[in-house]
Amino acid sequence: MPFPQDPIRIKFVLSFEDWLEARLYRPRNEKERQALQADYLQFSAERRYFKADINGWIYTFSGGQAEHSWNHMMEFAKYRHTFVLMTMRGHYVLPHSALEKNELERLSTWLQAAMNDSIPPESLADPDTIH
Repeated sequence: MPFPQDPIRIKFVLSFEDWLEARLYRPRNEKERQALQADYLQFSAERRYFKADINGWIYTFSGGQAEHSWNHMMEFAKYRHTFVLMTMRGHYVLPHSALEKNELERLSTWLQAAMNDSIPPESLADPDTIH
């Protein structure tokens, strides 16, 4: 299968349920759930932007903008409703629901290639080249 070339551009707000899943939080009672929801509303209920292409990705949120080449990937997790991209500089959560089927397939291909060190050499550009 050819390496995907088309970029992904999405805007989303991470839901409380997706936020819990990505952090592996499982509130034990309603009081704990309400405390976690207060944290979510204060720090994480915001519009986010994710842009990716064969060179890497850009993740924008209230804390700023993180730009990464695919070779910055240390690990990724694929949960039931979210992906978590992990680098030395942070963790970046993407809900599956924000992506169309073909975008999910492209992202999965890029993530698998990054983790298997099979990113085409011409794709290992500096983050400045991410379109």
